[in-house]
Amino acid sequence: MYPRDTAHAVHLSALKFRPDGLLSSATRYPRVSQEPWTQEESDRGWYSYAQRLIDCETGYFVETSSTLLDRHGRLVASRQTQHADWLARLTEQTQRRINWPAKNEIFLACAGASSPTLKAVRARRARAPVPLISYAPLTQGLSADSDALYALQEMRYDLTRFTARPTATPVHLFEELRQQHARWRKSFNLPHAPSAGVPHAIRAEVQHKVNQWLQRTSPLPETVRLMDEGVVEYEADWLLPYGIVPPAKAQHAQYATETLRADCASGVSVPISRHWRDAQGQDLQPVKITVKDALAQARAVLERGHGQAPEICALVERMAAETVQPLGEARDPNQPGKNTVEPSLTVEDLAREKTPEAMLLRIRAAARSHHPDASS
Repeated sequence: MYPRDTAHAVHLSALKFRPDGLLSSATRYPRVSQEPWTQEESDRGWYSYAQRLIDCETGYFVETSSTLLDRHGRLVASRQTQHADWLARLTEQTQRRINWPAKNEIFLACAGASSPTLKAVRARRARAPVPLISYAPLTQGLSADSDALYALQEMRYDLTRFTARPTATPVHLFEELRQQHARWRKSFNLPHAPSAGVPHAIRAEVQHKVNQWLQRTSPLPETVRLMDEGVVEYEADWLLPYGIVPPAKAQHAQYATETLRADCASGVSVPISRHWRDAQGQDLQPVKITVKDALAQARAVLERGHGQAPEICALVERMAAETVQPLGEARDPNQPGKNTVEPSLTVEDLAREKTPEAMLLRIRAAARSHHPDASS
């Protein structure tokens, strides 16, 4: 990152979140031959300076202008990008789509803009006296800053604090893990707010549709409950640990279930209750869940992939999308077309938008319509 960086660099002072949540940014990089400058401009040019709009929620971005600079940073030529450029850039990103967040300059811009301390640290460093002779590389501090920001790319849950809290419950554990995930999202996307999930006005309808579908395909009774902020409670078979047998009051139990509370955005899923049941599904006796038990189960899930949203989340998302039909003509989210940017949004849909910010916001809306939180 600037200042005085001599290679590919995000311009720190250009980073600014807009009211719509998009990030204004700029990056300077060594000029490449494919750029549309004249021969005379190319001979004088040393750096290209691209101004961009980034959606730090989805990782999509477009360039809004491109400038050619000489080796001293002076202007050689500039051009404004056009509608075809924005569409081509976004189409290219869909074709080589990588999981977001990714370790790249786009993430570096988002994390740099979201850092509460980076600009102040850089300002103090710029005011500090520069020694006449130093064996430290000029980019040493800049690289350390970038490495610290890149470290934010991976979500790391802190599960240790619950081992010393005897009064904590599995619900406390679930809420703490959700909050940790939300803080992580803000570390590289300052405007981020946890999703409200399925809109309140249609929540009951979607919940009914989900349970109807489950009744047709699952032996379990109607058990799914949609809660605020993208949380789902659902019942599943409890895979009993070896050696556990029903207590005396539940000696006729035929099976056991557990109710799990899942955050579809982060993938966090925690058991909050367990029950021995008879053949008709009647509750014979509840089973106490300690935080230690819930923590062990949560840790096993998180270690497999930092949180995998359960299949019930995909079902809820699909039913919600079918209920509100958010964008364009209805499409099966599981069968996207070859020109699909996000489920329910094609390149042709995107081409109808007239500005780069409108394109990015349309992609964000489409992503949110399929995932309660576009973070995953």
